Order: sequence, then structure tokens, then C-alpha cells
Amino acid sequence: MDTGGERPACDPNKDPKDDPCVIDDAQGIFVSGPTGLDTNAGTKAAPVKTITKGIALAKGASPKRVYICAATYLEQVSLVGADGVGLFAASRAPAR
Repeated sequence: MDTGGERPACDPNKDPKDDPCVIDDAQGIFVSGPTGLDTNAGTKAAPVKTITKGIALAKGASPKRVYICAATYLEQVSLVGADGVGLFAASRAPAR
């Protein structure tokens, strides 16, 4: 089907591995241990530092996704009360 050069709409229900367009500020919270701060908003440009903070922010978000950038995280993570939150690992930090 010819879309006239337009990109098909992003399907927010798809998994990031199936449609990378969902790896976006509107689709989740970003975590980057090396560059983040837990006082940040959790966007690509201003990620949070810890997975725990990312989960806390995602609980009130829609969709409830947390994109975790590749790093070592020395924390214990609890998913108690985090129903519906999805965790997704990334191979690198988000581009700024």
C-alpha cells in the first residue's frame, strides 16, 4: 500500500523490538544510571538515575513502560504494587 511517503502511525501497543517508534518520551520513562538524576522527569533528554525511580514514575503513567539504558545498577528493585509496569532493556543510552 502506498502511503504517499508518510510513515505509518506508531502503534503504542507494540513491543519496542517490533516497533522502535514506541521508544519515545510519550511512551515511557527513561532510566540511565551514568547520566540520570532521580530529580529528572524521566525523558530521553533528562532520564532518571535508578530503576526504582523509573518504576515509581511509570506507575502513574500511560503506558507504564520503563526503558532502562545499558549500565550496571546496584539496587534492589521491587515490583510490588507495580502492576502493569513493563521493563525494557536498551543496549545504549538514549541519543540527546
